[in-house]
Amino acid sequence: MDAESDPVADSADNTEPLPVPSLGGYAVRPSREVVEHQAQRAAVDDPHHVPTVLPPFDFSALDMKRAPMSRARWAMVAGAVGVVAVVVGALTVAATRSEDTATVAEETPVLEDTRDPAAEQRLATLLPTGVPAEACAASAPQADALAQLNCRAAADPAERPAARYTLVADRDTLVSTFDRMVQSSSVVVCPGRIQSPGPWRRNATPNVVSGTVFCALKGQQALVGWTDESSLVLSEISANSGQAGLDQLFTWWSANS
Repeated sequence: MDAESDPVADSADNTEPLPVPSLGGYAVRPSREVVEHQAQRAAVDDPHHVPTVLPPFDFSALDMKRAPMSRARWAMVAGAVGVVAVVVGALTVAATRSEDTATVAEETPVLEDTRDPAAEQRLATLLPTGVPAEACAASAPQADALAQLNCRAAADPAERPAARYTLVADRDTLVSTFDRMVQSSSVVVCPGRIQSPGPWRRNATPNVVSGTVFCALKGQQALVGWTDESSLVLSEISANSGQAGLDQLFTWWSANS
């Protein structure tokens, strides 16, 4: 004979929370309907019973919108952004100027001293007669030249005019340097109707061309220039007395070349 069911016992048993099923060992949260049903039954069976599982909170009732930002706060934010923009701009300009300065410093060519003391000493031994080495000073030579001496005039220019003497490495350089000098000058016929530019010869070797000579006159500036193919020296003497100075220069050259 089966035992009769006890309503009170059944009621007491039904107040216990329902078992929570699991999937793969992980607890599964009961649905909202299940939780509410358990709470209702517990309230009917035992008014003093406190539910062990609270129903899920409905967040939809809350207003999740943010309160609008006040004008004063907007002004503070805008001001801060403006200050940051000014600082970044100033740093960018300073960095750009620094780079430009560095670029300019890197691109500025460094002039090297191209003087050759040995070539200068050699040139000093090749000066025309009547030109003492102590009257001359070495300077950086022109392009393709080995050495250059600038010599001052004597108290009487007729005795020794101001001059510049240049030593080069070979005959081709001598010719090209002489041609540039002629092209940059106002060429005239030399005194005594001597061809300018034209070949010149020494009295000791009249059949041998020693080099080329030319005369130039521009206003009061007179110049006589010539090459010496044996010594590879290009010479030029000058005066500031017009035609009279040119005559004087040519006379000196004829006696000292």
